[in-house]
Formats: sequence, C-alpha cells, structure tokens
Amino acid sequence: MSIIKVADLGILNGSTPAFMAHSNSSSTQTVSNGVWTEVTINDQEEFDTDNFFNTSTGRFSPTVAGKYFFTAQIFAANGIGTGLSSILITKNGSVTLDSKDELGYLERIAIGDNRLQVNGMLSLNGTSDYVSVFMFSNAGNIGIGGGSAKSTGLFGGYRIIGA
Repeated sequence: MSIIKVADLGILNGSTPAFMAHSNSSSTQTVSNGVWTEVTINDQEEFDTDNFFNTSTGRFSPTVAGKYFFTAQIFAANGIGTGLSSILITKNGSVTLDSKDELGYLERIAIGDNRLQVNGMLSLNGTSDYVSVFMFSNAGNIGIGGGSAKSTGLFGGYRIIGA
C-alpha cells in the first residue's frame, strides 16, 4: 500500500488544514431504516496535516476559519435496496435539509447499486464548527463499509486558499 501525500493530490501550499480518511476492510456500520445516521467508520487516515480529523467520531474540526472543499463516499458491500437513499456532509451535526450548512445528494437507488457520493464547499468559523458525514435510507437497514479496498468509503477535505 502506498502512502498518499498532500503534494500528490495537487493541493497547493497553504491549502491546509487538509485530511483524507477511509474505512478499513473490516469496518462496518448499520444505517437503520428511516434514520439519519452519522458515519463513523472512516477510521484510517491517509493524511491529516494538522490533526483536526478525529478517527473515533469521523468528524473534522479545524481551528482555521475559511471555505473548505469536502468529498465523501459511502459504500455498501451488499448493495443498497430500491428506495430513497441520501448522503450528506453537514456542519455541526444538524440535519435540516436544504440548509447552507449541508452538502447533500439524494437519489433513488436501483437494487445492486452500492455507492453514494457527495462533493462541495462549506464555510467554517475555525472555533466551534465541525463537519461530518450522515446517511439516510428508506430501503431497510443498510450495512455500510466492509469492502475489500480502502477506496470503498472515504471522507476528505481541504481549505481553499484565496476564497
């Protein structure tokens, strides 16, 4: 396994703090039917420039204010059944939908699909804000994680310089 370096991702000097975490092949979590669930299985850091990502909670809490770009992907090894499933990156753990503090992706998933992904930007105050990933599904209880490759589930981000 090769280590990914910040420079390898094309992140410019000053675009820190930055982090990328993934779930290891044995990490799993259940998203209960009809409940927004905070994703906590991304417990393996590829890098974390300033130690602001907490591998126990799955939360990123930077002490540097600014605009940040985030990406997240959820993988369900056994697929996601037919129904509405959603992934959100949300600020401060409040799922309200249609908020400027959330990056969301909603999709009706076909049987056999197994990934949801979201990307976007949020402004953080550098003192009390944290960012985390949530998932919702009304397709029954969904087991996430448990894949064989480290890229199956991930959460990462970096501060955008000049914004």
